[in-house]
Amino acid sequence: DSGLSLKAALPNFLSRHGAVEIRGEHFSDDELAPFLRMAFRAVDDSGKVLLFSRDLPAMQRKLAPQAADTFAGIYQREYHRDHLRAWDFPDLPQELTVQRFGMTITAYPALVDAGDDAALRLLPSREAAAASHRAGVRRLFAIEQRREIKALAAELPEFGKIALKYWLLGPSSELRADLLTLIVDRALYADAAVPRTRGAYEAHKPIALGRLRVAGEAVAALVNDILQQNLQLALLREDQRNAFSLAATDIHDQLVFLLPRHFLLHAPFEWLQQFPRYLAGMRLRLEKLAKGGAGLVDRDMDAMGRVSVWWNQYLARRERHHAVALQDPELEQMRWMIEEYRMALFAQELGAVIQISDRRLEKQWEKVRP
Repeated sequence: DSGLSLKAALPNFLSRHGAVEIRGEHFSDDELAPFLRMAFRAVDDSGKVLLFSRDLPAMQRKLAPQAADTFAGIYQREYHRDHLRAWDFPDLPQELTVQRFGMTITAYPALVDAGDDAALRLLPSREAAAASHRAGVRRLFAIEQRREIKALAAELPEFGKIALKYWLLGPSSELRADLLTLIVDRALYADAAVPRTRGAYEAHKPIALGRLRVAGEAVAALVNDILQQNLQLALLREDQRNAFSLAATDIHDQLVFLLPRHFLLHAPFEWLQQFPRYLAGMRLRLEKLAKGGAGLVDRDMDAMGRVSVWWNQYLARRERHHAVALQDPELEQMRWMIEEYRMALFAQELGAVIQISDRRLEKQWEKVRP
C-alpha cells in the first residue's frame, strides 16, 4: 500500500488480516474525542506562540492575512498588478516560498480575469491559482483578439435558435457571453497547457486564433444538443408533473446541480460533453416509469436510495471544503462519477464513458481530502 494515506492503507491492512471488510469511511475524524486530535502551534520568528489549535484549516484561515501581508511586502511589484491588457510582465514561476511563523509558506502566482482586463496576484493554493490563471490568460487573449471575437459573436451558428431554448435558464446575453468564453477556452486549451511564460503565450496565440471558428462551430453544436435535450425533458416533466413525484423531485434536484446559471463555464469540458447523455438518461427514466411494469417503481426507488448515499456524502464533503476554500480535484472527479453511477442505474442503455460501481466509488472516495 505504498503511497496511500494512513486512512486508506489501514482499512486495507485490517481487511486482509480479519474476517470483516473495513473501509475508509469507518474511520470518521468527526467521531474522535478532541484530545485525540493532533495539536498545532504557529510561532513567529522569535519563537513566540501566535496560535494554538487542533483545527488546522481554521488556524490557516486565521493566519492567512498575515501570510498574505508577508508575501505582499516581498513581492508587491512583481506579482500585484492591475489593468493588464498584454503580457508585459516577467514569466511566472509555479510557486514562491517564504519562511514565516517558523514554517515554509507557499503562494502561487497567477493571472486573474478582472472583467475588462486582467490582473496579477499571488493565490494561496495551487488549485485556485491554476483555475484563476487559466481564466486570466483567456481574458488576456480575448482583449488582444477582440476584433476577431466580436466578428465571431456576430456569426455564432444558429444562435437565435439556441437562445430560444436557453430561456428556461437565463437571458440570451448571458448565453452569448458564456458561449464566447467557452469557445476561446477551447481554442486556447483544447490540446495545450496554460502558458506561464511570455514566449509560450506568444507562440500559441496564432494557433489559437486560427482555430476560433472551428471551436465556435463545435461548441455551438454541443450547446444546442444540451439545450434540445433539456427542452424535451422539460416538456415530459410538465406532462407528468403529477406522476412519479419522488422520481420527479429527484430529477429536479439533479438538474439544479447539472444546469445552474453559467453551467457552460462550471463543468469541465470533458464532462460537459456528456450532458446530452445525462439529460437523455433523465428522460428515459421517466419514460420507463410511465410504461409501468412489475416492480419498476420499487427498482427506481432502490436505485434512488443507492445514489443518495453517495450524493449526500459528496455534498457534505463539498460544503466542508468550501468552508476552508479547499479545491480538491479528487472530489470533483467523485462528483462526475456519481453522475455516471446514475446513468448505470437508471439508463444503462445509453452507455458509459467510465466503468462504475460501488467499489469504484469507494476507491475514489478514499482519495478525497477530508
